[in-house]
Amino acid sequence: MANQQKNSLGELEAEIMEAVWKQGEVTVRSVLNQLHKKKKIAYTTVMTIMGRLYEKGLLRRRVEAGGAYIYFPGETREIFFSRLSGNLITKLLQEYGDLAVAQFAAILNGDEFKQSIKWRKKLRQVIK
Repeated sequence: MANQQKNSLGELEAEIMEAVWKQGEVTVRSVLNQLHKKKKIAYTTVMTIMGRLYEKGLLRRRVEAGGAYIYFPGETREIFFSRLSGNLITKLLQEYGDLAVAQFAAILNGDEFKQSIKWRKKLRQVIK
């Protein structure tokens, strides 16, 4: 499976993963009920997407006594986004090199992000 496919999420995949990360262990029905609060969606659609997330390794599952699957996260939200951001940054550096680094530094030095000071401190800790 391509790394890009495994590391990125479509809109519905992201909504399902957020529901799973929030609830811990879920059934397709419990995720469907959560999603129905925002939009109408078919049970089979949620079931198919959760099956794909399982195939990608983002969800794990076990069979309940009644035969239904119980799904749970394959990794925490923090680990997933840490890995995803690392892959994106690596790709940017490979494709754009010095330009990507310069742009990153410009963003950290800019006033656009309120988190900028916190990020600079974190970067200094990592570089030491």
